[in-house]
Amino acid sequence: MPDVFISYSREDKPIAELIASSLEAEGFSVWWDAVLRAGDSYDEVIEDNLRSASAVVVLWSATSTKSKWVRAEATAGERHSTLVPALIEDCDRPLRFEMIQSAELTAWRGDRNAPNWKSFVADISAAVGETRSAKTTPAAQPVATAPIAALPRNPTPDDSIEAIFWSTIKDTNEPAELEAYLKRYKNGHFVDLAQGRLASLAGEAGKPAARKATQAAPMPVAAAPGVQSGVPQPLIAIALFMVTTIIGVIVVFAANAIDIGWFTWTPAAGAKVLDTGSKEVGFFLALNWSVTALLLMPLAWTLIYLALSEASDAWTEMARRRMLVTADFTPVDAAHPNFLRMQNHIRLFVLGGITGVTALMLTLAYLDYAQVAGSFYGDAAEMEKFDRLDDQGYPLSQPDLERDWMVASFLSSPGADPVDAGANRAFSLAAYLIYVGIGIGSLLSFGLVIIGLGATFMRGIAQNYGLLVIPDLTSDDRRCGFEVVRRFFTFAIVAALIGCVMIYLMGIQNIYLRSPAESIFAFLTPDMAAFNDAANWRDNIDALFGFLFSESVAKGTRNIYVWFFGFLIFAVFIGGFMLFLRQGALLGKSLILDEMRANGFERLQKLTHKDEETVTDQLAGLHIWPLEQPDLRASLGILLLMIASFIFYKLGVVIVLGLCLATPFMLLRSSGQIARPPIRN
Repeated sequence: MPDVFISYSREDKPIAELIASSLEAEGFSVWWDAVLRAGDSYDEVIEDNLRSASAVVVLWSATSTKSKWVRAEATAGERHSTLVPALIEDCDRPLRFEMIQSAELTAWRGDRNAPNWKSFVADISAAVGETRSAKTTPAAQPVATAPIAALPRNPTPDDSIEAIFWSTIKDTNEPAELEAYLKRYKNGHFVDLAQGRLASLAGEAGKPAARKATQAAPMPVAAAPGVQSGVPQPLIAIALFMVTTIIGVIVVFAANAIDIGWFTWTPAAGAKVLDTGSKEVGFFLALNWSVTALLLMPLAWTLIYLALSEASDAWTEMARRRMLVTADFTPVDAAHPNFLRMQNHIRLFVLGGITGVTALMLTLAYLDYAQVAGSFYGDAAEMEKFDRLDDQGYPLSQPDLERDWMVASFLSSPGADPVDAGANRAFSLAAYLIYVGIGIGSLLSFGLVIIGLGATFMRGIAQNYGLLVIPDLTSDDRRCGFEVVRRFFTFAIVAALIGCVMIYLMGIQNIYLRSPAESIFAFLTPDMAAFNDAANWRDNIDALFGFLFSESVAKGTRNIYVWFFGFLIFAVFIGGFMLFLRQGALLGKSLILDEMRANGFERLQKLTHKDEETVTDQLAGLHIWPLEQPDLRASLGILLLMIASFIFYKLGVVIVLGLCLATPFMLLRSSGQIARPPIRN
């Protein structure tokens, strides 16, 4: 028998799960309906555990106080002197329970050292101890009491839970409550009374007699994964962000230590080409490097970790919601060997994909570094040419030359000492390997992982393991259970947004280094003088908003095509995932409809408490887009704005900043909107 039976409302499942796992960690054996296995008799198992539990923990909330099931279970606990109530939300308890002291857990979030939690555990320990003591001594003869209601048959002690429940609804005016009783106790003592009351209510409303409750009893979803042991996921994410940010701070300090952090380039000759004779080229002044080191890459790496963690949790949640079934539509749990084998293969794919793509990007980053650095650091003549803007040097608009901080900061410096070429070379290599190799490599490999995880929903993937992926038939959400990937999708979209911002910064940085503007600020702000002097409409647009295809912007650089490719590839990753997810959902829908046409609804009843017509209507309205905000149309709008921010690069500053502020809030808001099937109220 269990030490503790937990009674709760379905809407309070997250806190119920936390309390259950915490009580188990305190050494109690705990039973709650999430541990029901497929095939268990719903009402019998609940009543057996309720009667045998040493402590009946009732979690009072605004929803549980209105639940007939919770009230009945609380009444049973009170009658057996095993009731240990707890407030998890400010609410008005039923009057008969207001006089019973309840533990105060409204602000408790899992801290087992909290005084209120320790007091709660002490109350449970006392109840468990008293029950165990009573069971080791001869039981006293019970005192006869009046029956709760007239029984059509002679009740036995085993009928007490049914009688308690009937006593809470026998005078109800809600047909749904009577139907709930008939579903749970199809052969109960009060069936005739319940059907008569239903007929009376139907007659009063001028409607036909209520249909008999012939559907299968509501089946609870499979066990949710317990609270994981070890370091909590949020703490790991915070630690990862802090460590990667510290690495960025070290890089910035190192750049300043070797005189290439804050650096303004004053060319040796030809300065008249520049408005003021100098240009910002130092590591910290190059936005695509400094912002990436200090903010963007730490965020991206943290989001990648969170997304991968959520992807694993999403599959487990699908098993819990009975979206993973065998060929005969028998639901499997997270411990099923075929499910575990599929999970292991997915993990191998993720690990292999990230390792392989990152290793490839590290190689390409080194080759790129060697090509650029080798052209200048080892050739004094090239170094001198780069430091000039006259006929003996490189013009600003030279299309084949990357005027990045790595080569530009090596040139003339306003400081007394020249930049150390050896230190610059070592620093450049380290920065390239960290942020181009590992950084860009991790983003690209994560994009491939997004595509791969989406492909696991397609026909033939789960079938290779003897499993089918189907919609959640108990869900009242239009997404029919596929909203379980919402958190993974949230982190994936924000990571993609960060990748797009990095590409935007790289684009404007390289265009700026080919322009006559001294500072990045002057380059990105509207230029009214240039607008008045513009020779054509393209230069007019460029003066005000920036225009990638104006005549004043350097032409012929190969980077423009690379930037566009990198920018759009994130849209391909997200779009590919959505395509695969949609096709997988529609496949699951067709599998259910084919089963209903071929074999009827009998085998599907083990997955839902709804009738065939309701399930058919539900599948007809299936809508696949994991997030509430932004929806598909808004997401396409965001994509168009990102493209516009790149083409109109001055206006892009406002667009990118606005999206960076607005999009994460929308996505995080959507991530918290969890639709739970109202199975138990």
